[in-house]
Amino acid sequence: MAKKIALLGFSALLVANVAFAESTGSWVEVTNTDNGSFSIKKGTFRNAKGESSALFMYESKDKKVEYYKASIKDADCDNGYGEVKFFNMDGRFAFNGDYVAEGNSVGAGIGDFMCAVRAASNSKRG
Repeated sequence: MAKKIALLGFSALLVANVAFAESTGSWVEVTNTDNGSFSIKKGTFRNAKGESSALFMYESKDKKVEYYKASIKDADCDNGYGEVKFFNMDGRFAFNGDYVAEGNSVGAGIGDFMCAVRAASNSKRG
């Protein structure tokens, strides 16, 4: 499982770097639903105190935009399941998303992305 996550992380980092290089804006789409899409803001990924976080934008099909800070614990990444927590920009808790590695939910897509970037950045350091 750790090898699979590390490979996913390395792949995600390469894809993210390519996507960042090709994108002219500050946002890169990470996952989507029938109703809209979630994008990460470039340069906002952080890993500290046992969790990863980043700023995300949700844009609905009718162009309504909401911003969130999402976070996932390192232990949840390592276990392959847990939850992604979403916070409003003022720091108030907004909602949880269930995380199961390689799942089909928004929580899984955002969690997989953050876990993969964390794994890739850790492998570059070590």
